[in-house]
Amino acid sequence: MRLSKIFILIGLMSLLYFIPQVSSAENNAGSITLSPFVGGYRFDHDQHLNHAPNFGLGLGYNFDENLGIEAVVNYLESDARTRGSYLGTNAGDVDGSLYRIDLLYHFMPKETLVPFLAAGIGGISLTPDRNGTENDVIVNYGAGLKYFLTESIALRGDVRHMIAFEDNDSSNNLYYTAGLTFYFGGSKAEPQAAPVEAPKPVKVVEQPKDSDGDGVFDNEDKCPGTPKGATVNEYGCWVIKNVQFDLDKSNIKPQYLSDLDQVVTVLEQNPTLSVEVQGHTDNVGTERYNQCLSEKRAIAVMNYFVSKGIAKDRLSASGYGLSKPAATNETEEGRAINRRVQLNPVNE
Repeated sequence: MRLSKIFILIGLMSLLYFIPQVSSAENNAGSITLSPFVGGYRFDHDQHLNHAPNFGLGLGYNFDENLGIEAVVNYLESDARTRGSYLGTNAGDVDGSLYRIDLLYHFMPKETLVPFLAAGIGGISLTPDRNGTENDVIVNYGAGLKYFLTESIALRGDVRHMIAFEDNDSSNNLYYTAGLTFYFGGSKAEPQAAPVEAPKPVKVVEQPKDSDGDGVFDNEDKCPGTPKGATVNEYGCWVIKNVQFDLDKSNIKPQYLSDLDQVVTVLEQNPTLSVEVQGHTDNVGTERYNQCLSEKRAIAVMNYFVSKGIAKDRLSASGYGLSKPAATNETEEGRAINRRVQLNPVNE
């Protein structure tokens, strides 16, 4: 019994040494395990050996979360029955050692309660007080449970069927233990990142264009192609700003000459540009009368441009009467706006 006490003392000292070094492991790939345990060993009836307490220590390595390997050493104490045993007559007390290599397969390795299956091969040595030592090959299979108290410490229980091969015979033994398993190191599986949703395509809103640069977008420009520098109205049409005519008149008032000179400057800056001078009226009077009046207004403005040096072959005059009002004819203010001249570029 002295040897068993020494073994227990060594096991307890090992535990006290390793417990402060426990690190987070769980049943992870690459982790190392240390498993002290105690239990019992029942021999086959035909071996005539009494039930033996056993003490042991296992050192293991996990290849991955499920599969591991473990080297186990056990010490056991028994005694031969009075009528003799397969170790010989009057064998007396028997000291035994059991050593083996097992493979373990764990199920549900991330759960708190982890069942496992085990199988392995090794040897058993039995040394009686009398007679020589018996060495036999032994194979085993069985199952067990691990209950994790923390990520690195688990309670453990094992039950195994041990088959010892003795010369031309074999014996069936029962092995059962309870203990602890300590885990060291290993790598946890990285949590899978949530799938990243592909960004939705941003709808590009095309900005409206202003091809002639007159400040009126193309989709609203009723007079495209206005030359640079020209004054336009809200519809993008080239107008002679502030040049309006009195009712039933086609003469140009002196205060509007500076506005016409601005048009002359634009025409001089664009020497290839030809222009249609368009005359307009309000709705006072007959359609025929207003048609003639609008033509006179257009001719008056065209002649002024010619007097300022603009070639006449670049200019034409057209009257539109009351057909194209720029404002309402229901008010005096609107009718004044409609008595106007505007310009239409013909080509550049």
